[in-house]
Amino acid sequence: MNMIPFHDISYAQGAYNMAANTDPMVMMKASGFYTGSLQPYIDSQLDRNYALAKQYSKIPFMYHFFVPAVAAETQAAWFLKCVSPLAVGDGYALDVEIDGPNLVQDVLIFVTRHHANTGCWPWVYIDRYLRQKYNWSAVFALCSEWIAAPDVSYDAVVPGVGVYVAQQGPIVNGVDTDEYFGTLESLKSYTYGYVKPAAAPAPQPVPTPTPEPTVAPGTVVTPSQPSSNSTNTNTTTTSTNTQTHQINTPPVTTQDSGTQASTSYTTISVGNLKQNSSNQTTTQTGGWLAKLWRFILWLITFGKVKK
Repeated sequence: MNMIPFHDISYAQGAYNMAANTDPMVMMKASGFYTGSLQPYIDSQLDRNYALAKQYSKIPFMYHFFVPAVAAETQAAWFLKCVSPLAVGDGYALDVEIDGPNLVQDVLIFVTRHHANTGCWPWVYIDRYLRQKYNWSAVFALCSEWIAAPDVSYDAVVPGVGVYVAQQGPIVNGVDTDEYFGTLESLKSYTYGYVKPAAAPAPQPVPTPTPEPTVAPGTVVTPSQPSSNSTNTNTTTTSTNTQTHQINTPPVTTQDSGTQASTSYTTISVGNLKQNSSNQTTTQTGGWLAKLWRFILWLITFGKVKK
């Protein structure tokens, strides 16, 4: 269980030594009404204690001592005046120790009015006798309970009471010692002007890198070599994505012997709109050879006819 210690101080401690106090918070009396004259008062050490609490970076909580004989609205207005100007980080509480005919209803009026004035629900300090005597569910549905139980260990559960956030313990060296049950951040949530810290963003998963696509190596076509028996054919072969056009030389037949001369084919391979100069040269050479071969056949044929 996480616990934060704090002292409860007032005029009774005189010039309290705030520098010697290492607690992160301090509870101090701010105001009340005298039980005899029913006149309001402000604690004589409030200004000093508050200034020192701020100086030593403590969370200052201030409380009002409730007197049932004075109207609850009047007491709430007086308490507001004593703790003003309202400052971010200040906490508030109501000390209920005196019984009265309409105690629960009067306390409910006080805390509701205080909330309307500050936006904060004060802690309500109460002893076990008054806590068990009345039904306080309406009050503690709104406010947090600060129970007086100096005879019960902080590690134990105070019997016969509700859920409490703080407990008064024993008096040590003339000072009331207390414990808050919770974290420092949750303690701050009871103070004036508290803004809840933004939640940390959820960690994002590390993206899995996309593998590089496997590219098949390009197909390389080795130009074919003309065979010894096909000297009349000229072939040019290029790489992948070529279009092949075949130019056929018509057969020539001799008239006297009926022998059909071999057919000449010239094949030109052309890339898709991309043909380098070497292909062009080969194509041109093939064209001239075809013409020359036809011319030779013509001479042979012509010569035979003439004879």
